[in-house]
Amino acid sequence: MKRKFVKVMFFGALALSTVTYVGCKDYDDDIDNLQTQIDANKASIAELQNFVKEGKWVTAVEPITDGFKITFNDGKSYSIVSGAAGASGTKIEIDPTTKNWIIDGKDSGICSEGQKGDKGDDGEPGKGEPGKDGEDGYAPQISENGNWIVWDAASQKPVETDIKAASDIYVTADPNNSLVWVLNVFNKETKEWEKVSMPKAARITSMSVLGVKADGTVDLGSTEAEATLYYGEAKKDIEFNGNKTFKKKGDLLVARGGSMIHALINPVNLKAADIQAYEIGLTDSKGNTNFVVASIGDNFSENALTRAAEEPEATANKGIYDLTLKFADEVDYNTLKDFDSETAYAFTTKDAWGNEIISQYGITVNAIEGAPSVDFTNPESLPIKTTYNLDELVGNDNLDKVVAYYYEVKEADAKKVDATFDKEKNTILANKEGELPVVLHYLSTEGVDEPVSLTLTFTYVAKPAEIKDMTWVVDDKKLTAESEIVGPSVDEIKKYISGIDSEIEYTGGKVTINGEKDLEYGDEETKNSIQLSLVGLNAKGEDVQELDDKSIIKYVIRAKFDKEHVAAVPHTATVKFKNKDYTGEGVDLGNQYLYETTFTITVDQQDDKLFVFKRADAYFEGNDATAYGKVYANGVETKTISYNLYSLYQANSILEGEELINSFVAFNEAIPEDEADEKEGKQWLESQGTSNGDISVEPSPAYGGAYMGRKITVTYAPFGNPRLNAIVDEFNLTIKSEIFEGNFEYAKKIDDKVIGTKDNPFEVDGGRSIDILESEFKKEDVYGAIYKFDDDRIVKVEVALADKNAETYLAVSDKKFTGVESEDGKKDNKVTISKNPSATGIVTPPVCKVDVKITDKWGKTKTTSIYVEVIK
Repeated sequence: MKRKFVKVMFFGALALSTVTYVGCKDYDDDIDNLQTQIDANKASIAELQNFVKEGKWVTAVEPITDGFKITFNDGKSYSIVSGAAGASGTKIEIDPTTKNWIIDGKDSGICSEGQKGDKGDDGEPGKGEPGKDGEDGYAPQISENGNWIVWDAASQKPVETDIKAASDIYVTADPNNSLVWVLNVFNKETKEWEKVSMPKAARITSMSVLGVKADGTVDLGSTEAEATLYYGEAKKDIEFNGNKTFKKKGDLLVARGGSMIHALINPVNLKAADIQAYEIGLTDSKGNTNFVVASIGDNFSENALTRAAEEPEATANKGIYDLTLKFADEVDYNTLKDFDSETAYAFTTKDAWGNEIISQYGITVNAIEGAPSVDFTNPESLPIKTTYNLDELVGNDNLDKVVAYYYEVKEADAKKVDATFDKEKNTILANKEGELPVVLHYLSTEGVDEPVSLTLTFTYVAKPAEIKDMTWVVDDKKLTAESEIVGPSVDEIKKYISGIDSEIEYTGGKVTINGEKDLEYGDEETKNSIQLSLVGLNAKGEDVQELDDKSIIKYVIRAKFDKEHVAAVPHTATVKFKNKDYTGEGVDLGNQYLYETTFTITVDQQDDKLFVFKRADAYFEGNDATAYGKVYANGVETKTISYNLYSLYQANSILEGEELINSFVAFNEAIPEDEADEKEGKQWLESQGTSNGDISVEPSPAYGGAYMGRKITVTYAPFGNPRLNAIVDEFNLTIKSEIFEGNFEYAKKIDDKVIGTKDNPFEVDGGRSIDILESEFKKEDVYGAIYKFDDDRIVKVEVALADKNAETYLAVSDKKFTGVESEDGKKDNKVTISKNPSATGIVTPPVCKVDVKITDKWGKTKTTSIYVEVIK
């Protein structure tokens, strides 16, 4: 059976967003064995078309059984399959490097693009004819033998491959447009191939040239950019790196690297990988160019377009790209001699729909004949047993300024450091410390072979040691701890090691101790708070003085702790084992230390083993403490209430008699504030952090005084060391009155019954009065001790007519108790209560209330009431 095919034609953006029926051919009935109806896929194909219309592009094309999975940039995927048994999907693309056709991952060996030919002679100005449009590319098709046919650029005709095409669905690269995938699906009903052209990359909508500031950063306010490229002419035939015909006399010599300029490309959600799918050119207003865009990358900066990005934290700037310009391949020396540096250029490209996009004409190019300056210097020392790229060591920026280069390493020199030099990859690997001479040969744009002698210094890398982690429980008696050395072995230490050097720091670098944040391992006292030493032990576990003594059977790292300065946090210790044979002479090759490791030292503070606050429990209810204080000192009245906070703790737990056992105790208070009334309580302590424990409290009702609780924090700093965790006791303290918290009541009895109560009031009339004596009151302070009205804790005692009846019907001899002599000759104090002489004509006897009030020096008033009935 004979099959005929027509070339696939492409019709711009319209063709790319619709299904195009191309090539309807007759097939024999055996086609039924290969294909089925694609009705099930029609909906998916329609959706693909819609996505293309919306500007979506394909991010992945993956072969699946009998078809393809096509994924768009928004993450949506569509599976297109034939459904026919035995049928398969084929993916045909062009290798971006070799330009060969790749069919289902297999290189066909056939190139899709022709090689560059020799440059033709220049035509006479004004007499040339316009060039003709090139022919359309030839899309892959299927031969009569069932093999794939692809375009062969070398023979300029379609060529049949040996790759079978048993498929009714395939995806191919568009030979005319590198930005397009073409999905081909055979339709049994119409006997036609249905095609959907799908963009590979996002649609570029605009490009703008951006300038550069004096500091080298992007200038968003400028639309002009200047590039500088260096070139020269080969004055003679040049032999370089073993190539006798590297350059011929008269050849153009150009620097490897180009010149970077910047562009704003929309839409700004594109990535550099998206942009790189486009062929961006550089042309003048007549379409001529001597330059090409060789590479495209994201523009990075650490901050928002403020400086060049050199830090690891640098991120891409949205919509800004770095474009590197180079000379076009067809440019020669004669062209550049007559080059007009005033010519204005613009960026140009075509999108997947064939639309041409152009920037403003804001680019000028300086083509300079000569060689830019380079500076090749020796790199810093390099650890052994690591593969290094020589280009990175000498600097790619310098290498970009030369035409070509290569490295020379003599075999004898390489053997001295056991080095492997890969001339093809420009890599070096040394297994021994030492110096290695390297000669860098580079060809300048002036055609000169410039050898540069460099020296690579390879340094020893200490082998890993192993030391077990260490824990020291804070103690004032045992100030050392030990960790076993697992490696190096005992024999290795005896033979090669002379001692250790060590460094210690807080794990993580910064710590918080007692609420103080970001503390570093800084001052000398801190650095010397843990000292490490290498100790050899004999069979009895005894220290051996000489490290290489034969009697040593074990080595340990011993730490000595300074209890007054060490911090109760994890530490990271770095230990380096000294090389016994190290002399320190000559080049520093890093072999001062043979082994190195880090391990953790944990300083474990167990508070109960160091100090415990022992409260006097009678003064506490939970964390609420009560104290009464004193209102006089040495018989002299004080204006405030005094108390010593040590009294809240058990005898001899902190104080021994009147002496402070440990000066590491400190008291702090939280002074209350009333922001609404702008009040602040007065401090009780002489100062925050004081150790004497004395407080001075204002009487009630002063804000923050007696009867107003206050938070007290008591801390104990073990060994007086602020880096150890303070042991803390916190409680709320309230200062109360001994008098007010005691008992005060009128207790006179007649016939064993208390009189003067509501139920049993005194009786007075015009001829009878009553004497109220001090001795008739029950007066006990909080401790149960009896006091008198003249007690120095009492400010005053008053008698008051306490209700309207009393004010109307009663009179008192005095508002204060006055001294009298009782019947038995003892002194007493009394107040006489009688009927008010003006209260006459009483019909209903009223009961009157009389209050007796004691006001104490804590500012509190204690009251008891006496009731009196007026008869008539």
